[in-house]
Amino acid sequence: MKIVESKSGAPTLVIGERYLHSKYDPVKEAQREISAVAGDNPAVLVILGTGLGYTITEALKILPNTKILAVESNPDIYRLMMENRQISESERIFFVVGKNRESNFEAITRCIDASAATCIKYISRLSVLDDKHYSEITEMIGKVAEMQIEGLNSMVRFGPLWWENSVRNYREWAELPDVSGWFGAFSKTPVFIFAAGPTLSDNLDLFADGEGGLRFAVDTAYPILVKAGIRVDAVFAVDAQKMTLAHFEGAQPDLLLGAPVIPPELWKLAKKSVILSLDGPHFSWFDIALGRRTARLKSGGSVTTFAFDLARRMTAEKIILVGADFAHRHGRRHSSGTAYEHFTDLIQSRFFSIESLNRQNQIQRDGFETESQLAQYAQWMKWEIYETSRPVFRTADFGLLKDVPVIDRAELKKIISTARPEFYRPNFHPVDSRFLIEAFKMEKIALQFAMNGDATALRELSGFFDPIIRPYAVVSQREELSAKLLNELFDKLRSADRILDEVISGSAENVKSEP
Repeated sequence: MKIVESKSGAPTLVIGERYLHSKYDPVKEAQREISAVAGDNPAVLVILGTGLGYTITEALKILPNTKILAVESNPDIYRLMMENRQISESERIFFVVGKNRESNFEAITRCIDASAATCIKYISRLSVLDDKHYSEITEMIGKVAEMQIEGLNSMVRFGPLWWENSVRNYREWAELPDVSGWFGAFSKTPVFIFAAGPTLSDNLDLFADGEGGLRFAVDTAYPILVKAGIRVDAVFAVDAQKMTLAHFEGAQPDLLLGAPVIPPELWKLAKKSVILSLDGPHFSWFDIALGRRTARLKSGGSVTTFAFDLARRMTAEKIILVGADFAHRHGRRHSSGTAYEHFTDLIQSRFFSIESLNRQNQIQRDGFETESQLAQYAQWMKWEIYETSRPVFRTADFGLLKDVPVIDRAELKKIISTARPEFYRPNFHPVDSRFLIEAFKMEKIALQFAMNGDATALRELSGFFDPIIRPYAVVSQREELSAKLLNELFDKLRSADRILDEVISGSAENVKSEP
């Protein structure tokens, strides 16, 4: 590996007999590469193989609004580039260097947000130097983009409801402890995570034989566990739809771990509650308004992924997945007995079965019938499990997590037969919820100002309104918003204004009625 001078005088890199850049003019070569994709106005330009960084430099000049994801598998080439090229510091450049999957995944997810996923272009001339690695990176970028697009689609459908529930849950934001009180505190305790996949019921009989292990349940699995008489230490709920309430009919959880976007009525069903936050400008706004950070858990889209992230941040001795299949069995995505199954029974006609309804969305992945959404959740779990230092097991040899070992049945019995572990609600000093009401008043003033101005005034709104505005902001980065979309957005903002009125006036009434 050596640097030599090209005919134009610019340095070029040679590995063995191979020139990584033009022998004549590396700068013009890079300009041609960037110009070939510039007409598409990409949101992200992925450069597979940086060489000495000519494409990075020219991309910064030619594509002033584009993020640059610069991928280099060889740290020595990256070092030479940084030593020999004066690459301007820019918030638009994200480097993916070497072959550490965790750091690469983090760099990619920092770069590929929902806006970036709308148009990704590749410069791949140097990818032949390490075909296998760059193919893996390209696949990872594709998976991250898919998850971001899926998240954006969810925000289009549910963003206003997330926002409304979060605002109506202002007391929970201020007065509940968060999950950070458990971080690092359970290094000698195994944790079971009960998901609602088809294999959930396969080994439930074992759990009647003892009290061992902490037991976390996703809300969908909760009614099955209650019916089987299995102790549940905490139930996770993160969905905003009223359907979430159906999982708790006739079963009051001892401890609810809820995201602030869940239906407000759900908090009342639990004996005790703990809050967990999510990533995004809206949730960061609450941190600022409250003067403290509410712990965020990583979301791969599924409630199971939240439970997994908490278990590993608790430093659980081992994590055992029950029913985390992410695949269909006999046409079913859930174990029999969930509220979803009952709901499907109510809406289906006599010409359809649950299996036929599920089959409409089926795809094949790794030899299993599944859905694209479930496959995305499984991919997130695979990445996170790969980088988790604690051992992770499954209880059944089924589903998309094929690389996760199945726990020996005798070992499973041994864990279950141990004593019930101590579990506690974290200590916490609540914040006065009136701080949030005052902050809501300021946001209401800003909202009214924005709605009385032109469309550009919307840009002045804070991240508080992000769940409502983001889908429209993403569209506006690619093209001008149509009159129809603007009217749709203003309708949602007028609804938000009415909700703020209701919450602010309701809080005043509550204060008056308190002794």
